[in-house]
Amino acid sequence: MDTFAGLWNLRKLDLDRNQISSLSRAAFTHLSSLEVVHLGENRIKEIHGDTFEHASSLKVYSTSVEGPETKQLHF
Repeated sequence: MDTFAGLWNLRKLDLDRNQISSLSRAAFTHLSSLEVVHLGENRIKEIHGDTFEHASSLKVYSTSVEGPETKQLHF
């Protein structure tokens, strides 16, 4: 199943507060235009390095559970 099929021009994606516990490696395969993903306040423990390999200029933001610190992950 391709969760974001047909959204090739999607540039920003806000997935904050969705109780996400894992991300499929293939979930973002067709989102080559994706620039920003917000994943704050979810239950994600690990993100595989190749999860966002098709989005070369992507910035992923995640709010820490322990405090208001924002983490920016680069892939």
